[in-house]
Amino acid sequence: MAGGTFTRNAKEVRPGVYVNVQSTRNNTIYTGGRGTVLIPFVTHDYGLTGRLIEISANSPDVNFDVLGYSVYDTSNANMLLVREALKNAAKVLVYIIKTGTKATGSGGGLTGTAKYGGIRGNKLSFTVSANTLDDTKFDITVSLDGTVMSKHTGLANIAEAVAVEDPWIDFTKTAADSTLAITAGVNLAGATADSAAAEDVMNFLDSTEQAGFDVVLFPSTDSSLQTAFVAKVKFLNDNLGKNIQGVVANKAADYHGVINVTNTVKTADGITLTVPQAAAWVAGAEAAAACTDSLTYRPYDDAVEIVGVKSNEAAKAAIAAGEFFFSYNEGAVVVETDINSLVNVGNNQDSSYKKNRVVRTISEVVKSLKAEFQPNKYSNVDADWDIMEEHGQAILTYYADLGAIKEVEEGDFAVDRQLSEGEHTYLDVRIKPIDSAEKIYVTVSTS
Repeated sequence: MAGGTFTRNAKEVRPGVYVNVQSTRNNTIYTGGRGTVLIPFVTHDYGLTGRLIEISANSPDVNFDVLGYSVYDTSNANMLLVREALKNAAKVLVYIIKTGTKATGSGGGLTGTAKYGGIRGNKLSFTVSANTLDDTKFDITVSLDGTVMSKHTGLANIAEAVAVEDPWIDFTKTAADSTLAITAGVNLAGATADSAAAEDVMNFLDSTEQAGFDVVLFPSTDSSLQTAFVAKVKFLNDNLGKNIQGVVANKAADYHGVINVTNTVKTADGITLTVPQAAAWVAGAEAAAACTDSLTYRPYDDAVEIVGVKSNEAAKAAIAAGEFFFSYNEGAVVVETDINSLVNVGNNQDSSYKKNRVVRTISEVVKSLKAEFQPNKYSNVDADWDIMEEHGQAILTYYADLGAIKEVEEGDFAVDRQLSEGEHTYLDVRIKPIDSAEKIYVTVSTS
């Protein structure tokens, strides 16, 4: 469905729900269903490229064959991204941008080609052996780095071998007159690695327009690519009405829809994470958080040490700069404060937009409004406007009862009956998001 923001009196072309969110607070001085994370692998050494690969927290290794690794394989940097995100997220969508060429190998009358590109394909091998129950037939065993991945038994001839649907290797005849024969082992080889170009990354960013997710992590530290990513997040929110947040490492974006992570941690299993890998944890935690939750002082799962701990003065400066970072609280590694990269407020935003709990609340309210007020559901007449106002007011009351917004009054949801006409309906919605009590001031009097 089309969406995004709108300008009053400028009529939109596509049917959809267009939502403006703005603060009505007056600044005295001008200063300017959650749980899904999307993670691109900018480069990866094996796997299905150009498609979304779903990884569930309930069955994380169901797509082992299209990733080339177990999610629990800590030797692979990309798997660490997934592992950290799944500590909180219900689901991770992986998009492999680039891998490389496919490995191949021949023997026993067969040529095996790795299912997907990338140099990990050079770790694949296959054997053709006699079937243990019928020595006129053959078995094919496929291994990855010495571990058996699949086995196909009782093959009578090469035609049956070629017809095998293996998740790791595609088989063809080596020659037209090839016959199936026993071979001790064929190691695939020749795969090469490819690096993702800027155009490949742009193609990924374009593909996110149709994906359903709450938070997207961009693990690249390339400044130009990060800039393009920030611009895309703004486009997805402001032009398409996606209401998502992006997470990056060490990128000052000055935007409520982008979280800038600036330090990292060492985990209990002795791994020092990169800042992008710690940012994956942030992405998962933000995606899983409800609109009544803040991550401020939230412990980092399994973290035992901070890498890049900030002094008191550095922490103050980092908060002012819109940085998301980790600090210690009674020896535990925690989130210092759940903020995004917004620094210069204004332009219909106040300082509350710096807080991710507030951003989540706005996002969830907007999603609920969009779900209720679908195109062609209501007629543009007084009677239906009354119904719309009743339903809209009920949505606000629900979020007030939930503890996400406060002081809901009659008329906080209203149809602009002067401006609404033809196919255009304008809704005015007023909400006051609730923030968490994060700065506690105590006065102790003695006598």
